[in-house]
Amino acid sequence: HNNLAWLVVDSVVDVIFLIDIVLNFHTTFVGPAGEVISDARLIRMNYLKTWFVIDLLSCLPYDIINAFENVDEDVTPQASPASHLRDFSNFHRNSTRTEDSVLPGLSSLFSSLKVIRLLRLGRVARKLDHYLEYGAAVLVLLVCVFGLVAHWLACIWYSIGDYEVIDETTNSIKTDSWLYQLALSIGKPYRYNTSGTGRWEGGPGKDTLYVSSLYFTMTSLTTIGFGNIAPTTDGEKVFSVAMMMVGCKYSFIHSLL
Repeated sequence: HNNLAWLVVDSVVDVIFLIDIVLNFHTTFVGPAGEVISDARLIRMNYLKTWFVIDLLSCLPYDIINAFENVDEDVTPQASPASHLRDFSNFHRNSTRTEDSVLPGLSSLFSSLKVIRLLRLGRVARKLDHYLEYGAAVLVLLVCVFGLVAHWLACIWYSIGDYEVIDETTNSIKTDSWLYQLALSIGKPYRYNTSGTGRWEGGPGKDTLYVSSLYFTMTSLTTIGFGNIAPTTDGEKVFSVAMMMVGCKYSFIHSLL
């Protein structure tokens, strides 16, 4: 939420989606009898009945709304004097209780609505179908799909390691986790802060974690597997087996094409 660069990129995508909505109100379509409909009123009615709601929900600036929401939450506690909070402590407690229950719900709702953008992939796939007769277009499409699947699997692979590396019940670290082994190999081991937060700190940075996760998923999907990043826990092994099956199916489909 606080990364300005990603916020700008996401805003540019929202603007592109908004322009796409405007263009769809002026784009002809093929009618049920195979004729091309160019009447402006029929075009608008057809778009409003089909993809307009999904397109509109997918272009709303959810990240900007969440960013302003986080700014308000950070500023509000600093703007209240201590004496004012003491005088109206009961009123403040009752009023913020409602806000605490509403704002996180809205933030979760906005984050969930962003998934609607995935529904637009169906439209993109149908448009790309016109170009599948060209070998170069098929190759580019397969590479893009492979990269997207590898990215999703890399996020899951990191989530498994992040969930298993620290045992919350015993507040101990699991030395067999791939994140722990990666931290040792790059010289950034996890350490327990006994004097401050009382939690485990350190470990690889976010950039290193993503690159390493993507590297592992790429080598697993292509069945290369160099072994320098390897699954050790049961959860990691089960996910790796599933990922190898996905890679085999992808290779089989690629050979057919």
